[in-house]
Amino acid sequence: MTEQFRFSKAYAFFITALILTAIVAIIAYALPKSHNGTRRLIVSSPIQQGFDASAGKNIESLIVAPSTIAAVSPSSAKKINTSVPFIAGPVTSALPYQFLGRPLDRERAISCLAAAQYYEAGNDEEGQRAVAQVVLNRLRHPAYPKSICGVVFQGQERATGCQFTFTCDGAMARKPAGAAWKQARAVAEQMLSGSTYKPVGYATHYHTDWVVPYWSSSLDKIAAVRTHLFFRWKGGWGQPRAFRWQGIVPEPLITKLNMLSSAHSSQNPSEFEIQNASTSPELATPHDPGTSNVLSQKVSGSVRIIGRLPQTNAFIVQFSDDASPLQYAALAQSVCEGYDRCNLMGWTSVQHAPTEFPLAAGALATMTFNYVKETRGPKYSSYWNCRLLQPPSGGRCLGDKSSL
Repeated sequence: MTEQFRFSKAYAFFITALILTAIVAIIAYALPKSHNGTRRLIVSSPIQQGFDASAGKNIESLIVAPSTIAAVSPSSAKKINTSVPFIAGPVTSALPYQFLGRPLDRERAISCLAAAQYYEAGNDEEGQRAVAQVVLNRLRHPAYPKSICGVVFQGQERATGCQFTFTCDGAMARKPAGAAWKQARAVAEQMLSGSTYKPVGYATHYHTDWVVPYWSSSLDKIAAVRTHLFFRWKGGWGQPRAFRWQGIVPEPLITKLNMLSSAHSSQNPSEFEIQNASTSPELATPHDPGTSNVLSQKVSGSVRIIGRLPQTNAFIVQFSDDASPLQYAALAQSVCEGYDRCNLMGWTSVQHAPTEFPLAAGALATMTFNYVKETRGPKYSSYWNCRLLQPPSGGRCLGDKSSL
């Protein structure tokens, strides 16, 4: 009798577990994709595994969790979300971010960021800035990819693994209107050039208030923007010290964006550079830099080669007014790429910039930036004119070392 009772009890437990599993699977499969025709915006959460906070790096890989939501009605979801309090105290604003990559990578980054803003927030500029800040926060955090496009399109190949829902739910079949895309690009350029959106601080997640993602209870609720709620990691992962990554990483090609940006239509960077170097008649057929020391060649929208001395690969360049001093080194690298030795001398003032070699007397005193690449010794050195501008953290001033 006892054995029969144990068997019956075990059998009942097995049947109950099987039924519950089936119910959960049916609910997950039947979850709606949208509510009243409005996009359901959810940023998925990776599961934290073995993060060494002191070292600031992952010990093990991160698993991307599906964008699963609780099976509750929109009205119930709003009540649940309202019942969860915001964290106490002020929200710390994220530090400004400056994109320092090549012109090709910058264009790819702008397109990826603008796409996230538009497809996640529509034409709402405030919402776009909030989305952009989340992307930049993830970029700087050790749990996420180290490129703008990598962050935005993480998990795009899996319908349940994409971190931003628009990358895998078919939303990109709807191409934005010209004016809307132009606005999104403008916001993206500002955010990649040091602009911040303070209200969301160091948020790395968000969702609309009519859904309840399973991950929301494990994070700190810090802000609300329109109908969206923003969250950050609990503990050390949500503190400013965790968002300290900085570097220059090539932006990947995203073929889904080829209808919005020529930078994503080819794997050959030179094609993009050539296309964007011939934006005015005088630049359509630049002089051969190997035979002339006087040029007018636009490398990108931020730097123009004025002159070159072929014997030593010395360049005279002019930086545009909208180029940040933080970008000078990356722009110089794009000009000097392919040369074993290179000496780039840059000016920001048209009035003071020399037009050819040899340099006129007094020209070096007005030089803004100098970049030296040598085959021996350090790979390259960068120097800023500290009398004219504030160099980036750790940057050296002209005069610290002979650079010419």
